Amino acid sequence: MRKNIAIIFLFISLSGFSQNWTEEHYRYDTFSKMMTGYYNRGLYTESSNYIDSLQGNSFLSQADYFRFARIYSLNNEFGKSLEHIEIAVKKGLSKKNIEESYDMDKFAESNLYILYETNFNKWNEEYLKEFESIKQSIDTSYSNSIFRLDSIRLKLLKQYPKTNQTSLDSVNYTNKIIAQDSLNFLTLSQLIKKKGFPTRKKIGDAFFTANRLLFLEAKKMENKESEWVNIIPLINKEINNENLKPFYLEQLREQYLYETDQPLEYGIRLTVYRLLKKSPIIHYANPEEINIRRKKIGLCSVQVQAWAYAMELPEHLQNIKFK
Repeated sequence: MRKNIAIIFLFISLSGFSQNWTEEHYRYDTFSKMMTGYYNRGLYTESSNYIDSLQGNSFLSQADYFRFARIYSLNNEFGKSLEHIEIAVKKGLSKKNIEESYDMDKFAESNLYILYETNFNKWNEEYLKEFESIKQSIDTSYSNSIFRLDSIRLKLLKQYPKTNQTSLDSVNYTNKIIAQDSLNFLTLSQLIKKKGFPTRKKIGDAFFTANRLLFLEAKKMENKESEWVNIIPLINKEINNENLKPFYLEQLREQYLYETDQPLEYGIRLTVYRLLKKSPIIHYANPEEINIRRKKIGLCSVQVQAWAYAMELPEHLQNIKFK
């Protein structure tokens, strides 16, 4: 019954769409979550039915193509599994990842495994050449500056008292870390003002470090005297240029709402906030409209999101008649 409801909701919510950056992510998010939901229930044929709908999507990553290969392996479609292993390896998937995945056991026993073994180095070489080309375009000065900021914070965290966390020492260390986060944010904001917003295309994997530093200070987003006033327009610019995911800014804002104990608007990090919640119930603003808001920023419905990971909807969203 739940499966049928999910399918019906999926096709209603995808109707009438033309493709733009946000809408493409909406399709990616919805189809990939449906695929994940069936995969998590051991229904591999049903899961594989969504792969064709995802082909050619701009948001597909190495991990997605490997997931396709694993699903096809589980479904005994070894030719399709090999096809997607090739794409994933050319995007940087390692031999270790492939050979340690239990999902690939059936493929490893198939006649096509020898083709994977004989071609892996050629595919990997193609990735390495592409990687070297990408490295040349990365602003290493910018990325190294961001890594240095993070290393200062990590040193402080290593010194954090492991016992008696209510002690004066622990309070002092917590205050030191908070002060360092503020200083890191100020330094990062000056870098952003000088070099532009740090997208992955611009600074490579340092993007994830910069992202974490920004999230640590998201609670100040609404402060009109903070550096966020200058950063937010730059984020919008990169979203419009398709260098950031369409919901990037709203994800930061939702972190701000969470940190300041205000009702959330999108439920972007449902699983995270369920684990970290500071009160028994997380509230949502105008919950009946949450799926409308999510769709506008390229995210699937909360029902599909929860169904994919066999979660119950957050308590505040249960028994809601969604628009």
